[in-house]
Amino acid sequence: MSTCVSERKSTYVFLQHNSVRPLPSLGRTPVRYMTHTMLIAGSRVTVPGMDSRQQSGYQVLRLATELVPSTLALLGADAVSPFWAILFYFVLILFGIAQQVCSAVTCTSHTGKK
Repeated sequence: MSTCVSERKSTYVFLQHNSVRPLPSLGRTPVRYMTHTMLIAGSRVTVPGMDSRQQSGYQVLRLATELVPSTLALLGADAVSPFWAILFYFVLILFGIAQQVCSAVTCTSHTGKK
């Protein structure tokens, strides 16, 4: 049976007030001491002492900034229509807008409730 850890405001550093001091393991670890794992569609950056049940450390930017452009450049316009590149980035923009809408709805609908 797996243990599910709920997400709370206290678990996210960027949601905390400026007067609250960040955890020493998060705020002062230089990038060179973080573990970087290169995955197929992204990379994972872990901070020593990080609770993997709360944070995955997964960074998806590699897909949109490295893999798709290099694949489309290698295949060329003869093999893949530029339409697919435009469609890929348009879908990413729509996912980003949907994520912002979900965050806005969550923040506005649950304020003041305990």
